[in-house]
Amino acid sequence: MASEVITPGEAKRRFGLELEKLASKFGLRSPRTMWLSRSVPDGEQVLKFGGNVRDGRLFLSATACVRFPAIQHVLGSGSDEEVPTILVPTHLLRDDRRFFEWELDLAAPDFSGIVADVAAEIELRVLPFFEMYCSVESVRDSLGSDDPDAWFSLSPVQRISVLAAALAIENRSEAATQLLSQKLDEGLPPRQAGKVQALLTRLKKLELGG
Repeated sequence: MASEVITPGEAKRRFGLELEKLASKFGLRSPRTMWLSRSVPDGEQVLKFGGNVRDGRLFLSATACVRFPAIQHVLGSGSDEEVPTILVPTHLLRDDRRFFEWELDLAAPDFSGIVADVAAEIELRVLPFFEMYCSVESVRDSLGSDDPDAWFSLSPVQRISVLAAALAIENRSEAATQLLSQKLDEGLPPRQAGKVQALLTRLKKLELGG
């Protein structure tokens, strides 16, 4: 009997269906294909899966994301519901932080094996991450660290921007504007300086009720 060969699109569709079955086990929902999510008081937590094809195999990876609408409003991206506030590829949640992907042979797809591995990843690493960073306060504290590993894969400018926004929604606008001004004083490249200046201007406008 010939082996079953499926297209990448069909593989993603079937994987998405398996994720839907898995969602309820962990108190999650599947609002779209290859997404798992849940609501928290301050926002939304999402585990996004992506895939690419190489040599007849579908390679899958995942990213843990948290979105806080209040922070996104300050940053000026509040209307785009797909933009997360913080994100971390799941391999960085592992102790060795080494990149990895799940592999699915399109000529002989074994969804049960991948789903079992994904379930273990969610239970051991993703859910503890979501529990730890379920509030603006917890993210603000982490971004306040001097350790880049605590910045959720954000660049230095992104980190300062999100931290300033978090301070602003806690009614600490003076601390937020001071943080951004100090970043500008460091002498940033023009494009990055423009982004920091734009946020600084926006914070002052919001403070005035604009």
